[in-house]
Amino acid sequence: MQFVKLMLVAAASILSVEACKCVNPNGGANNIGVTRSCCSQNKGTFVNGNDCNAGSISNRLSNFKNCCRGSGLNSDCSCPTCREETGIESVTNITTVLS
Repeated sequence: MQFVKLMLVAAASILSVEACKCVNPNGGANNIGVTRSCCSQNKGTFVNGNDCNAGSISNRLSNFKNCCRGSGLNSDCSCPTCREETGIESVTNITTVLS
């Protein structure tokens, strides 16, 4: 039962972010072209002319984050299972939480 509750909380936190963007690390300005490209690469839904729907890439947030970083930008989306230095999802973090 605890596992189910934990998974629901994790899913809710991921989906509570409505949209993801690739933003300039120095000024936070959205780079629409890179956002669109990273969204497309991760089979996401590009919405409102400047956002990638977070729910459409919820299983690929680390890939989206890495795509942004590949262009020298940051993702403004939270990735609770990503290690901050790499953006790669960490299985050890998930295991630790479930223990």
